[in-house]
Amino acid sequence: MDIRTELPAFPKTELLRMMGKNKTKKGLRGQQLDEYLKSKLIRDELVGEITPPSASHNFTLDSLVPLLQNGNALLNSTKARTLHSSLNYGLWLNVTYQCFEFSKGAGLVKGAWSNWLIKNVGISASYARQLRDLAEKFAHYKKMHYLSISIKDLYKMRYEIVHMLSIDQSIAKFWLGN
Repeated sequence: MDIRTELPAFPKTELLRMMGKNKTKKGLRGQQLDEYLKSKLIRDELVGEITPPSASHNFTLDSLVPLLQNGNALLNSTKARTLHSSLNYGLWLNVTYQCFEFSKGAGLVKGAWSNWLIKNVGISASYARQLRDLAEKFAHYKKMHYLSISIKDLYKMRYEIVHMLSIDQSIAKFWLGN
């Protein structure tokens, strides 16, 4: 005689909680987040990094393509050890997006930004959106450029970092490099 006992349906997270194991870890906030980020700072020279675009230069969409292609190749190489290149590349993507929208409005280009990116640069619109968003939020913070963390990690923490920087002026001043 085979007697099988089946457990009733039970949420895994509740079981883990009862066992004293929380599946979700508490996110870092405020001073703890600042200390974590400071622990990821490197002091090496920024070799082989992407420089930010110059505000005084007028770009055409065609002139931006090779710059974006070379920048993407650098980001994919092991040379990009800090956020410096990624943040600056995001600035280039912002300039390119504005140029794309202007060209589209003038009837010089047709189609969607996402298709243009894939065809001309070889990156997805979602990746470009992440880089553009991070550049907009953090590129002006000089010390953020020296962080050695992944784009994925920075993107996950972006709202907590923005909040931390907005509520604590001494932390913001440190990251600005003033």
